Amino acid sequence: MSRLRGEEKFDGLDELVAQMKIDEAEARAVLGSLQPLSPLDYMLTFGAAG
Repeated sequence: MSRLRGEEKFDGLDELVAQMKIDEAEARAVLGSLQPLSPLDYMLTFGAAG
């Protein structure tokens, strides 16, 4: 696991919100590409229906 970016200071709310949207998109891309390591990992982490 790695960081999306380091700590930053923003000049205003608009800049912060814009960066948060970028961070969200990057986090969703990273998390969306995760695959279970085993059937047990799938059941525990990915919540197999059942």
